[in-house]
Amino acid sequence: MEATISELPKDTIDRLFLLSQQLLALEPEMAVGEGLLQVFAGVFEAHALCIFEAETKKLHTLGRSRSHLPEVTLAAFVQEQDSDSPVSQVSVRLLRANGKITGAMGFEGLEDAQLTAGPLASLAAMAQERTRAFQRASESAAAAQADVYRLAILDTLSHEIKDPLAIILAAAGGIRETGSLRAEQLEMTVALESEATRLGSLTTRLLRVARLEREEVRPQMEVLDVAAVVSEVADQYQRLPTDRCIAFAYAGESLEALADPELVRLALSQLLHNACKYSLPGSQITVAIESQGDTVFIRVTNSGSSIPESEQQRIFERFYRGEQARRFSAGSGLGLYVARKIALAHGGQLDLDVERPTDGVTFYLALPKARNQPEY
Repeated sequence: MEATISELPKDTIDRLFLLSQQLLALEPEMAVGEGLLQVFAGVFEAHALCIFEAETKKLHTLGRSRSHLPEVTLAAFVQEQDSDSPVSQVSVRLLRANGKITGAMGFEGLEDAQLTAGPLASLAAMAQERTRAFQRASESAAAAQADVYRLAILDTLSHEIKDPLAIILAAAGGIRETGSLRAEQLEMTVALESEATRLGSLTTRLLRVARLEREEVRPQMEVLDVAAVVSEVADQYQRLPTDRCIAFAYAGESLEALADPELVRLALSQLLHNACKYSLPGSQITVAIESQGDTVFIRVTNSGSSIPESEQQRIFERFYRGEQARRFSAGSGLGLYVARKIALAHGGQLDLDVERPTDGVTFYLALPKARNQPEY
């Protein structure tokens, strides 16, 4: 049974107090491995000290062990049990933080080990937890700063691209309007305008996705003609040189939802972008609208591809990209994350439709109907 602080000799208590002061004065990033053991060795004499860190799975030793201290320390951790061997003068104590075992610390030749090993291990565990807290805070701050830099770069890049694109579009339009172009020249001019427009739209979408990924989505709600917006976005993608056939399937009357038009366009563009990006050339892509109760469903289906069941929910995670997606092309892993974020901000949902079997992949965007809308 470990002794309490009140049962320890005054000299031992004084040295524990000195050790705790030195640990607090130690820079958090230095309180690991041999650096941590050296602080202990400077206050409490021992033949050898050993510490195993479960998080990093690293074993550190200071001094020369005569009785296999590293092996005994690791064995105690695996068995989740403190150990003492008076013959070999080896004592091992488990390290705990927040009720969990985080490692083990071994002592060889430590004076009054049965009295001091426990308090020393407690100080080591607290020093390690302080270091882990420092690392988590540093990583969080670094990630936040990286986001700021990333957005600044995207913003600058967007503006740098848009000005030349505007000049290209104006020049191409001027050339086309001269009326003196041969058929092949006119075709090249139209292709130039189309690609410049596509690049401008892509730049705008990437910048908006980057901003919405970091910010709270605040929809500017209005009554939206869903069919008109879906038809507009589908027509934009149909005009792009994607080698995909995009069809808009809806023959019903006007259907209205309460939504932000720009955000809905962005979410739908992401679904169509993915459908084109992750399907094979010549694939059929269908955009359909359906009314169910108080909800409008916009479904985007592409043929000839699939998403493994193990990835079907992970694809909506921030920065996640599945194995097949990585093989198809590069990407940020933010598109579906932001598109779902937009849907949820509307009180709706965006998900993979697994209830309706198809020969491809179907995503749906669900939006609340505007009031007094009939069900078709």
